[in-house]
Amino acid sequence: MNIMSIEAYQAKIEYDAELDMFRGEILGLNGGADFYGRTPEELRAEFRRSLQVFLEVCREKGIEPRWDVVWKSILFPCPTHLGKNRGR
Repeated sequence: MNIMSIEAYQAKIEYDAELDMFRGEILGLNGGADFYGRTPEELRAEFRRSLQVFLEVCREKGIEPRWDVVWKSILFPCPTHLGKNRGR
């Protein structure tokens, strides 16, 4: 698997033989965003466009764009068996 990076975002890059193009999928997003290009330059430009559109939509809807930020904000309750009697 090949990785392309722009700022703090990464995308996995694969070759789509059926389309004779490279396909990128941005990783770690709270939704899907992919892009296509025939050359590395075209692929990088489409990565920027796809990421920009995704981030704009997230801002408009008030959605956190990255999974890692979403998961950090979730609080998991402590199961009762791990409560104050733990270890006794």
